Amino acid sequence: MKFWLNISPKDLPREWLLDEHRSIHAYFGGMLRNPERWSAHPILGSQDPYVMYERHEALVEEMSSRGFKHNTPITMSQVKEILEWKMRSGGSKN
Repeated sequence: MKFWLNISPKDLPREWLLDEHRSIHAYFGGMLRNPERWSAHPILGSQDPYVMYERHEALVEEMSSRGFKHNTPITMSQVKEILEWKMRSGGSKN
């Protein structure tokens, strides 16, 4: 997984932009399917799903400006599901 959260999507090379987009989808997929396992990850478990959602939206905006089509939305209901799980479980396992 690759995240460059401190770099503007506009400044990311094509490969990095697409890698980060895929990584965010892997994060959401993992947290939705198996939150116990993913929340134990030393880096991913501490990530704020809302921050990841906002980053995804920024990446999608940049992808669109570069002519990419985007067909894999992340919804606020998915963000809320992860946040609710984190609250029930006491947060990340770090």
